[in-house]
Amino acid sequence: MSNEFKVQIPTEIVRSSTINATEFVSLAKLIQGYYISGCNEVYRLDHKVLMNFLNIKDNKTLKEALKTLHEQGYVLNQITNLPRKGGIDIEINPQIIPELNDGSIFTQLTKNVLDKSVISAVGYIGVRLLYYYKSYINEKDTKKQYAHPAEELIAKDLGISKTTVIEYNKKLKKHKLLKIESHELSHNNEYKRVGDRQMIIFTKYNNHYTPLYDNIDEFPEKNGSKLVI
Repeated sequence: MSNEFKVQIPTEIVRSSTINATEFVSLAKLIQGYYISGCNEVYRLDHKVLMNFLNIKDNKTLKEALKTLHEQGYVLNQITNLPRKGGIDIEINPQIIPELNDGSIFTQLTKNVLDKSVISAVGYIGVRLLYYYKSYINEKDTKKQYAHPAEELIAKDLGISKTTVIEYNKKLKKHKLLKIESHELSHNNEYKRVGDRQMIIFTKYNNHYTPLYDNIDEFPEKNGSKLVI
């Protein structure tokens, strides 16, 4: 992976269905904002700029995302109003910041994955899937730089359907942000008895998913965008 600044999110959150993909990407941006502010647990943010970067079109969507993040305890202050002028104060829970919580496991990707061009191309779900697959990859295990969770598990963890997982995997593959190695049915000449017949046992291994880090880093510039706050 490149030397670009990396946005770290607790792996527990990456794999949790308690927040949806829009809320997840919003939280990632708020964590990034924490560092931009100079690591202030309470910092002021221009929510209109945030909405632009997140490709959010209306205040209601952002307010609902902030409401859920507050209810889950990731943002400590409750935000009920988005003013026409000025910014909003964000109080990040220190428990979701790596330096302030040594006990949690974090998943990291470069800030470029949060660029508006990436979000526009693969959606909030696509961005979250990249984090999800990365959460299963140990950088120190150079022989296994891929994730292989079952599609059913991915859907359950993220609170989406298996069809949605397949749909957004295709988008990620189309934009060359994810490599997918599919596996067909295979057998080892093993059989089991079903009634009075011997039936061969077929096995289908899970797909292997490899985030393409270099392409993620280059994607914003290739698409004429570098709008990461």
